[in-house]
Amino acid sequence: MITEVLVGFARTLRHAGVAAAPDRVQAMLACVDALDVNDTRAVYWAGRVTLCGEPDDLPVYDAAFAAYFGGRPPVRPRALPLNPVDLPRVSAPFVSGPPADGDDADTEPDVLGVSASPVETLRHRDVAALSAS
Repeated sequence: MITEVLVGFARTLRHAGVAAAPDRVQAMLACVDALDVNDTRAVYWAGRVTLCGEPDDLPVYDAAFAAYFGGRPPVRPRALPLNPVDLPRVSAPFVSGPPADGDDADTEPDVLGVSASPVETLRHRDVAALSAS
């Protein structure tokens, strides 16, 4: 009985736009089986961590869960802010290798940034040609 209810909920999520694929549904069923099925919070979190694959799924999941299990109409989720989060600017690039002349090797730069390496470390290789070592 509970399996049919949970599969029906997953079907509802798919119709709402959440990619609740069969493998995710199986994971949710396994989680609910390990938890107390009578605990609504446990069922909520088991479904949320297994059925939601991206942040955009979360408000849809919350509304569908409330409508499906709570008997309430879904609440329109609040719109996400349109402005991206201001990230701190990196003032010093990440430098690998020995320090330049005159630099103190024991001091670390105040800010480490991320940059591309001039040396490509990923190469196309035939795995069959590699040795065991």
